[in-house]
Amino acid sequence: MTVLEKRLSKERLLMTLNKEDVRNLSVQVPAGMVPVDRKERIRYRDAWCELLVRLGFEADLKHAYGRFDGMVEKDEKFFLDHLYLLRESDGRLASACGLWYGNDFREDRLRLHYVLTSPQSQKKGAAHYVVSQAVLAYFHMYDAPLYLSTQAQSWPAIRLYCSIGFRPYIGDCLKFDRDTAERRWLECVQSVTDLTGSDQFK
Repeated sequence: MTVLEKRLSKERLLMTLNKEDVRNLSVQVPAGMVPVDRKERIRYRDAWCELLVRLGFEADLKHAYGRFDGMVEKDEKFFLDHLYLLRESDGRLASACGLWYGNDFREDRLRLHYVLTSPQSQKKGAAHYVVSQAVLAYFHMYDAPLYLSTQAQSWPAIRLYCSIGFRPYIGDCLKFDRDTAERRWLECVQSVTDLTGSDQFK
């Protein structure tokens, strides 16, 4: 995930992935990078929070630490078991994502959560690797669709999700209805096309 494109909308968008639609998953570690072992993940708290602020997801470190610590307090074991981190060979955090409890539907569902990639580690396959790890782990446990929430401001991430098999969710959820979902996705595609000069999600 690159820095948020603040000229575009931050309205919530949902995407879903069915097990049979998964494609192009690579489990090969990108050159020069190393997966972070489970026992080491908590040590990347500071780096994770700093990256959250750097990419524009939180205004400051206080709020970023609140996000991280809130998940640890709610369910530390689940959070750390399903937090996928990739570091550069010098130890710097390259990319991260996780699986976490969703709150967009009436039924209990997990979602792909906080996909983050350091600007210095982009375009090296880091985000694709950590997302692939999360998707494979999810479908090892469940057959139900996996989902995520995003926004037009995160359009490079949306392009990544599409390449893996995620599709726009056009339907009702707890926070908006089907018509709103359809309108938001149409506006997202149009605004990104206007910004970049082409449809980035084909």
